[in-house]
Amino acid sequence: MADGAFGGGPGTKTVVALNGEAVGDPNSPMELGYVALDHDTNVLEVEFSSGAGMLGPQAIDADQSAEDRKNGIVGEVRLSLRFCNPMNTFP
Repeated sequence: MADGAFGGGPGTKTVVALNGEAVGDPNSPMELGYVALDHDTNVLEVEFSSGAGMLGPQAIDADQSAEDRKNGIVGEVRLSLRFCNPMNTFP
């Protein structure tokens, strides 16, 4: 993953996990495919990639950064989905 602009940190990669184990190689491009939830206990989780940061931490005023986080201007948000099949009802 590439670093952010002007010294900012990198974003995150999309992760697909079945029962807590990554599906595929996390260092390779994601391939098309499918995952079957064959058992009542199977859980498929998808955590989507995030954008990279802007400016290195040393270039950001700590008080302003805290204020921005408090006001929702910047944040550490991760979007993830969790699928399970407790009743084996998927076709």
